[in-house]
Amino acid sequence: MVEALRSTIGPNITKNHIKNRMKTLKNHFAEAYDLFHSLSGFSWNSITRKFDAEDDVWEELIKGKPHAARWRKMQIKHYDILTELFATDRAKGNVAKTAKERRKQWEKENIDLNNYFEDTE
Repeated sequence: MVEALRSTIGPNITKNHIKNRMKTLKNHFAEAYDLFHSLSGFSWNSITRKFDAEDDVWEELIKGKPHAARWRKMQIKHYDILTELFATDRAKGNVAKTAKERRKQWEKENIDLNNYFEDTE
């Protein structure tokens, strides 16, 4: 990926540039997705690249969550593609774990994939 971007954008692109950009994209997507995913009254408009809602719906949301005001005017480029890439990774609740935490858990568990379901307690 680094080599492809260097040939397209310029020689100053590093792996850290790409990692930082992906982290920023993922964080912005996560904020918008978590905010609007389960709200009624809002819909994604792929033409304007914004979430649409009636003025009173926006005002009610902003009253309860002032940080949501930025999304009223802000475009989210490629939201549809970002949804495909990142939406399935949006774990929530007390069982949500990072990849590192999940890997440690798997290392502790002794799982034999050759066992049949009937053989387990």
